[in-house]
Amino acid sequence: MAISNVSTLLLPVPTKGSISLVIAPRHVIEDLTAMLTSLALNGQVNLIDGGNLFDGYRLARMIRKQTPYVHQVLDNINLSRSFTCYQMTALLRELPANGTPLVVFDLLSTFLDESVPFSQRRRLLYNSLSDLQRISGRSPVALWVHLRHVPSGEDEQLLPLVLKEAQNIWQLENLRPLSTQLSLF
Repeated sequence: MAISNVSTLLLPVPTKGSISLVIAPRHVIEDLTAMLTSLALNGQVNLIDGGNLFDGYRLARMIRKQTPYVHQVLDNINLSRSFTCYQMTALLRELPANGTPLVVFDLLSTFLDESVPFSQRRRLLYNSLSDLQRISGRSPVALWVHLRHVPSGEDEQLLPLVLKEAQNIWQLENLRPLSTQLSLF
């Protein structure tokens, strides 16, 4: 397992036989959308949005920069939204391992729902990770874990489970903007 800490990120397209994981704050969505564009230009792609962060307008603008056939490329994207850990698990269970690339935005957000007992969330995450391994055997898989906040308590146990299953890991460190104005004179 290779972990890369980078401050600017250009994500490679995932490959069959492995799970690629990006751990990053929200601003990496531009790079994820570029990767999704690249996949969609070459054929069908499954996208599961776990954090309601998918921006279709951004995607359409990126596609338009590369081809005038925007609608045809957008038709290549099979978008599903997941709002609960139960939905995420069901969506992954139903996906066939048929060679179609899979991109999952904000994988862990649905598993951080404190209204579901932790033992149930952990079990569902195990099931989801098992399905991701099954899918990755024949299809490229890319996951994004959005770092809105550092999980605490029992939730701290969830990210290591995902890390254990990924073969390629990119971690974008949260860079802070300069807090003071630089003087030119």
